[in-house]
Amino acid sequence: MYEFTDRMTALIQHIADTVPELAHVDTRRLLVSITRQRSRYRDGLFAHVTPMRFENGAHTTVWRSKTYQASRLVRNGKEILYVISFCLPRFLKRTFDEKIHTTIHELYHISPLCDGDVRRYGSGRIHTKQFHTTVDRLTDRFLALHDREHSAFLAPCWRTIQRRYGNIVGETLRIPQPRLIEPTPAEEECTSGSPRAL
Repeated sequence: MYEFTDRMTALIQHIADTVPELAHVDTRRLLVSITRQRSRYRDGLFAHVTPMRFENGAHTTVWRSKTYQASRLVRNGKEILYVISFCLPRFLKRTFDEKIHTTIHELYHISPLCDGDVRRYGSGRIHTKQFHTTVDRLTDRFLALHDREHSAFLAPCWRTIQRRYGNIVGETLRIPQPRLIEPTPAEEECTSGSPRAL
C-alpha cells in the first residue's frame, strides 16, 4: 500500500527544517488528509489548507451580528490548527517539482505565528504576484537543498504508483465547521470576519 499521510507529514517537517521562511510550521499542530478526486479532469484543485481558528488565532468571530466558535480537532493530545487536504489522485499526477511547489504553496498560507490563522497580506495583483514569486523562490531553494530520502515517495508518476502499490491509504476526515453560539457581553478573543474563513 502507498501510505500518504505519515510520509507527507515527514516531508512537510523536512521542508520546515530546510526553508527558514517556513520554520514556523509545526507539524504537531498540522494534519495531512486526503480527499478523493471527484472528476476525471487533470486540472482543478490539487490541495487546500484549512485554518482551524479565526483572525489572529481567535477562537470566536462575529459575522453578520452572529457569534461563531471554532470547532476543536485533537490528535494525540494536541489541538490541530491546520488541515492540509490533498486531492488524490490529481495531486499525484503532477510532476515531482509541481508536487513540491503545490505543497510549499499551501504551507506558505500558514500564518507566521502558526496560531490557526492564515497568512494575511493585502489584496490586489501586486500582492498576489509577490505571493507566487515568493513560493517559486522557496520551491527552488528547497529543490536545491533537500534530502531526496524524504521526498522519494513523490517521485514516481501516478501510473507507477498504481502499478507498484495498488491502494493509497491516508487520513480522511470531515473537517468540523464553526458553530453558532449565543453572543455574550464577555465574549473573548472576538474579531470580525466570515466563519467560512476556516
